Amino acid sequence: MTNKVLKFDALPLSQVVLRPVALQGLALMGAGLAGVALGLAISALVRSQTQAVMWVPLILIPQILFGGFVITRPEMSAAVRALSTFAPSAAAQRIAETAAVHGQSVPRITNRTRIPVFVRAKTYRTVTWTEGGKELSEDYSEPARISTALQNLIVNVDIVGQRPIAPGITSEEGKKADEVEARADVEPYRTGTLLTDLRPAWNAGGVLLLWVVLSYLTTLHGLRCKKPD
Repeated sequence: MTNKVLKFDALPLSQVVLRPVALQGLALMGAGLAGVALGLAISALVRSQTQAVMWVPLILIPQILFGGFVITRPEMSAAVRALSTFAPSAAAQRIAETAAVHGQSVPRITNRTRIPVFVRAKTYRTVTWTEGGKELSEDYSEPARISTALQNLIVNVDIVGQRPIAPGITSEEGKKADEVEARADVEPYRTGTLLTDLRPAWNAGGVLLLWVVLSYLTTLHGLRCKKPD
């Protein structure tokens, strides 16, 4: 009997460890700098503490809504997605998500949902209930830890959900195909694809840098306007 050696693409350990750590640091530093810069800009523009207190929630609430964690990008409308692209919180979130998935492979994907959900391989949560005097149970796939990050990073939001769920088979048979290796709205990322694309992180870093520069310029302008003649 011949032993077969299976070979898989992999990254060096230094890249798997150091790049995500560096990206997480970039996300924290970028979010911190952008937050401080925005705070200084508000302080320079307002003329009283009351105005400052009123402006803070107007700045913070959109960061929560547009960040992509509470509402993922595929769930947003086109207009909201366009706005979220330039939100500091969304930019920091994209960097953190890139760090979370870097060096990992794409998990299996559910085929019964409009928005792709990435699931843990052979990991199920069993739900048990009583019906008609009988005890019944069902196994449900568990979402992968990086499912939300993958929804924001690799799902094609322009065609999300635009594919037959289970072509050529009945609904009952389709239950057996709940997990698939590929979907049109996730291509070219298939199950097992190694995630190494750093472009979302660099683009998000540029957005944070832009916010820092604009905020400091706004701060300088506000201070000049307050300067007595």
